[in-house]
Amino acid sequence: MLGYVDSRIAVALLLGTCMAGTANAAGKDTILYSFKDSPDGALPSTSLVADGEGGYFGTTERGGSGSCPITNPKEAAGCGTVFRLTPPAKGKTAWTETVLYSFKGHADGALPIFGLLRVASGVLYGTTVNGGTGVCAATSFSPSGCGTVFKLTPPAKGKVAWSEAVLYSFKAGIDGSAPGGSLIAGPAGSLYGATISGGASTCKAAPPAALLVGCGTAFKLTPPAAGKTAWTESVLYRFRGGTDGSRPGHKLTLDTTGALYGASEYGGAHACPDTTQPGCGTIFKLTPPAKGKTAWTESVLYDFKGGKTDGDYPQTELTAIKVGGFYGTTSAGGSGTCTQPGSNAAGCGTIFKLTPPAKGKTAWTEAPLYDFKNAASDGSIPVRGVTPDIDGNLYGTTGSAGGPSIVFKLTPPAEGKPGWTETALYSFKALGTGTDGSSPIGNLMIAGNNLIGTTLLGGAGCISCGTVFEVAK
Repeated sequence: MLGYVDSRIAVALLLGTCMAGTANAAGKDTILYSFKDSPDGALPSTSLVADGEGGYFGTTERGGSGSCPITNPKEAAGCGTVFRLTPPAKGKTAWTETVLYSFKGHADGALPIFGLLRVASGVLYGTTVNGGTGVCAATSFSPSGCGTVFKLTPPAKGKVAWSEAVLYSFKAGIDGSAPGGSLIAGPAGSLYGATISGGASTCKAAPPAALLVGCGTAFKLTPPAAGKTAWTESVLYRFRGGTDGSRPGHKLTLDTTGALYGASEYGGAHACPDTTQPGCGTIFKLTPPAKGKTAWTESVLYDFKGGKTDGDYPQTELTAIKVGGFYGTTSAGGSGTCTQPGSNAAGCGTIFKLTPPAKGKTAWTEAPLYDFKNAASDGSIPVRGVTPDIDGNLYGTTGSAGGPSIVFKLTPPAEGKPGWTETALYSFKALGTGTDGSSPIGNLMIAGNNLIGTTLLGGAGCISCGTVFEVAK
C-alpha cells in the first residue's frame, strides 16, 4: 500500500516554488520552531493542540529516531513523531521542541499525518495512515500496514518517557484502512473517526495510487469492557462511492443528539465537470440507530456541483456555527483559474457556508462565501477548514497542495452589504528563498491576537522539514 500522504509529499517536493507565495506582501510571521529532520521531526502537516501551559502538541509525518523501513526520500525520512513545543523560559526567546515519541514503522504505526486529540487526563490519541499489523504492502515511500489508532500516555511521576500503545490496527478489509482526520471524543470514553479507504469491497471512485480498494468508512472505537484489554472497532458506515460519497478521510463533527457530520472528497449525485472521479464531493450526516435498531443511517446534506459557481473536492473538516450549520472549504471549483497538481480539477477552491433547512423545509442550503483567484494577494487551493473568532471572522491557509502559500482572513459583510472580504495576513516567500516556511497546512489556532499554524515545507532546517509559525490576526 502506498501511504495516502505520499502522493501529496511527492507533489510538494517536486513542485517546490509553485507551491509558495510570490511575495511577502502582507504582515510578518514569527517562526516558533524550524524542524531539522531525523532525529527531529519533519513535515508537520496538521493542526496543533494546546497543552494547557502555553505550549502545543503536534505530529510530523516524517522524521524521528525510529529505525523506519522507508528508503525514499532520503530527506524527510523516518516514520514520524509526536512532539511538544514549550514557550521560552523567563528571559529567553527560543521555544523548545521535545520529541515525545518516534514511530518505528512496524506494529506501532507509521506516518501520523492527521493530528491529535487531547483529553482531560492529558492523554493524547491519534492515528497513523500506515504501520500496524494489517496486511497492506510496503513501498519505497511507506512501510507495510493499514494504519493504526494509538494512545500516548504522559510519564508516570518521576519518569520522563511517554508510553505509546496501539488501540487498533486496521486490516484493510471491511474495517477500513488509512484512517484520516484527527479523532473526536464520544460518550463513555469512545472515539470516532473516518478512514480514507477500505470498507465495502467495491467502490465507484477510481482509487488514487495512494489508496486501496474501498471508498472509506466511519468508525467507532469502544474502550475495553471491565477486566478486558482490547478496544473494539465498529464500522458505522461503509461508503460505496456513488451518491452517498467517497473518501471521507477528514475529522468528523459530533452534535448533541449523537449524530456525526463530515465531508467526502468525491461522490454525490452530480456528474462533476472538474474531475475524472465520480461526483464533486458531499457533506453527509450519520444518524445513530433508532431504538431497537443497530444500523446507522447516512444522508447527504449537500452535493457539490463543481464548475464556476460551486465548489469541488472538499478536503475539509466542518466548523460548526452556533446558530446551526457549518463552514468549510473546497480545494477546487469556483471562478478562479487554476491548474491543480496531479488532477483534472478546475478552479482554485472556495469557502462555503451550509445552512440547515428552514422551518417546514428539508433541503440544506449551500452558499459559497469566497472564490480564490490564485494570486499572491488571496491564495488558492485550501485543503483544510477555517477557524472562526468571536467577531465572526474566519481564518485559514492556502498553498499546501499548490498555488500561493498564504494565511488569510475572511471578514463578513457589514449589515445590509453583500459579499465577504478576504485579506492576506501573510504571504510566504518562495520555497528556498527564505526561512519562513512554505505550504501552510492544518487548521489555525487562535492564541490571543495571534494565529498559530504549521508549514509542511521550508524553515531553517531543510527544504522539506517545515515550521511552526505565528501570525498576527
